Amino acid sequence: MLKKVGISHAIGWVMLVGLSVSLAIFIGIWLRSQSEKTISGVADNLEKDTKCDDTLLKIIPNCGVVGMGIGIVSLNLTNKGLFSIYRLQCNATFVDLSPGLAPDETRRGQALNNCINTATMVIMPFVNLSNGELFGCASKRVRTIC
Repeated sequence: MLKKVGISHAIGWVMLVGLSVSLAIFIGIWLRSQSEKTISGVADNLEKDTKCDDTLLKIIPNCGVVGMGIGIVSLNLTNKGLFSIYRLQCNATFVDLSPGLAPDETRRGQALNNCINTATMVIMPFVNLSNGELFGCASKRVRTIC
């Protein structure tokens, strides 16, 4: 009777260890990429929240006759926040402020080009993020009424 032990057991163990090591490396690389994405997402949201928390737009409407009734003709804008405001969303349209409204700056009679002038408007300020993207601060919407 042959009592020789073949090398198939050794090959099996080597393959099992190799599979385990390669699977561990694959999972480690995947976990690292997922954590980097999560960290960058949290940093982006933190920047947006911080900038919006420090944004404050004071609006005084200039009322007049618009169409068949009274409406907002123009706005007096004052930036009471810490960051410049580059765009306003007025109801459903956008009004670019060129150049941006700097902190503690006041603009009197800001025209609302392409904005539907009604007696009530909801205006949202947009700030510039560090990557150059404009971001609307929905928590800082201002409602104006004539």
